[in-house]
Amino acid sequence: MSSLLRLLPIIAFVVSGVRAQMGCVAGAICTIQHPRDYNTGYAQQFSPTVSGTATTPVSSPPPSNAVRYWFPFGDSYTTTGFDPSGHLALPTVGNPLGNPPFPGFTGGGGENFVGFDTITYNKSTILTYNYAYVCTKPLSENHRLAGAETGLLRTYAYGGATINGTLVAPYLPTVLSLIDQVHEFLAGAGTKPVTSPWTSANSLFTVWIGINDLGNSFSEPGDRSAFSDLLLEEYFTQVQELVRRLQAFRVSTSRLFSPSLKIVANSAVGGKNFLFINVPPMERTPLMIAGQNATGLALLKSVILTYNSKLATKVVSFKANNTGVKTWLWDAHTEFNTILDNPTQYGFVDAVSFGNTGDFWGNNYHPSSPAHQIFAQQISALMAGTPWF
Repeated sequence: MSSLLRLLPIIAFVVSGVRAQMGCVAGAICTIQHPRDYNTGYAQQFSPTVSGTATTPVSSPPPSNAVRYWFPFGDSYTTTGFDPSGHLALPTVGNPLGNPPFPGFTGGGGENFVGFDTITYNKSTILTYNYAYVCTKPLSENHRLAGAETGLLRTYAYGGATINGTLVAPYLPTVLSLIDQVHEFLAGAGTKPVTSPWTSANSLFTVWIGINDLGNSFSEPGDRSAFSDLLLEEYFTQVQELVRRLQAFRVSTSRLFSPSLKIVANSAVGGKNFLFINVPPMERTPLMIAGQNATGLALLKSVILTYNSKLATKVVSFKANNTGVKTWLWDAHTEFNTILDNPTQYGFVDAVSFGNTGDFWGNNYHPSSPAHQIFAQQISALMAGTPWF
């Protein structure tokens, strides 16, 4: 795998305004060379000391008839730095994002779509548990940050996260994949503790992932279309866990069965409302433009289009196979292209600058806060009339 692909998640988090000196070597797929220790920059930028003093989560539940819950999963496009472990503040009516302080730690700097939709474009009070993580145990066991909460929002998304770390390795082995994020949710807020009394009716689950999976693997050999199928199979196995999961129990009353026989049955988790977001045109990021030649950019574009088409089909099948489930798909790919094709109409300087006021890109791989505000408006419009927006 090229050095560019391994550096992507790290370079993507470089503080706004830092301009990498990137070069392209000969060949169909070009790579980026840069001497900076991005691990050091990453660790400094997302130091958990910014979160303040740890607090004990409230023991009494919020008024369930007055709030809605949001559980985002994904990567750096979604994360707010929320830690769902309970060591820091959990979302409450007066602090809907929980920890860290608003707007949290985001990929492009400043408020992202999670913050905007939790605080600004919401119709009701939303508590957001953001399982999209910025960084985890990579620095130490005590330096885990996990997502944002607004209203009652928990973000389970991770910066640099992939769907399955075995299929596409993240930039650090300690970054939590979608599989890990879902398992964390199931062991935490998924149990519906007194601090998070969500229901199927008042909870929204969002998944925005695939950016790192494709960005880190598009130039690998083999059938990329078949690999997208494999990624999406893993993806929807996890989504299915949020609706119902298989569990074993013992039967001890029937003469036909041994008391020790394990029977597999469905156990409801309760997720019924799902917002899916597809992969943006990553070939238009400043990072990729600087590090890939025309052949590489065309290949990445093709891989993303194929993946997004398959994702849309999987969303339809998922809804059909789960009675009572509602789904929404925000077409980030189309919306990014619309803005980048006409940047000045949306208040941006151009389609490639990053890190400064008026730029669409907050850094060389992540949209800026003003761009995220547009995304948030579009998502709230897509879901207008729902309990959340």
